[in-house]
Parts: sequence; structure tokens; C-alpha cells
Amino acid sequence: MMEIPRLLIVEDDAVNINMLSGLLRNDYQISIARTKKRALEILENEDISLVLLDLNLPDGKGLDICEQFKSDKTRFSPPFMVVMTGYDEENTEVSCFEAGANEFISKPIKKESFLARLALQTQLMKEAKRKEMCLS
Repeated sequence: MMEIPRLLIVEDDAVNINMLSGLLRNDYQISIARTKKRALEILENEDISLVLLDLNLPDGKGLDICEQFKSDKTRFSPPFMVVMTGYDEENTEVSCFEAGANEFISKPIKKESFLARLALQTQLMKEAKRKEMCLS
């Protein structure tokens, strides 16, 4: 039996947190961070596989989290980063991918598309973890 993936929701809006938690609670072990500082604490101390990351946080930019973990060469397998934002300009999307995001989703989310994209990232994450186990 495959273990349930650990998902960190980094979001400061309570409505979005409740909606995302409701959609995903059956398929993921969910942790929640409402600030950049708390997200970094959770990522340092827990084995998180996927991160749903809002770009605008009360204490900084969500993109900084993405850049920090993708550039950390001491981590063999950093968590997969899925950026969610209300900004849908192309340069925002490009900046997210350049910072190391695995996926970009515009808000408001479209439920079926969101779930399909997250399922794909979950599958890619599981394949990466299997490869990592084979190499270690």
C-alpha cells in the first residue's frame, strides 16, 4: 500500500484554506501555513511531498519559498511546488517556473482542472521518490 502524500497548503485566506482542505482531505495528509515563516518551519521539520503555494503572504513572497527549496542542493528530493495565484499574467507564470515551480494554477481555481493538475504532480512526485529510493 502506498503511503498518503503529505501536502502543505501555504495560504493566508481562510476561505481558500477551507475550500482546498475540503477538496483534498481524502487524498492527502494536510498541513497548513498562513505565513512564509510558518511554511519554512514546516518544510524544515516535516517530510512534505507537495506544496500548494500562494504567492502573496502577509510576511513575504511565496515565490521565495520555492526558490529557497529548489536551490538547496543538500536536499536530494525537494517537495514539488504548485503555485496558485490570482495573477494570471504570463510574466508571473514564467517567473514561477524560473524559480522552480512544478505547476502554475490561476485563481479562482477550476475544480476539475485543479484536481487533474494536482493528480499529475502527485504521480510525478511518487515516481521521483521511487527513483530516489532505487538510487539510495
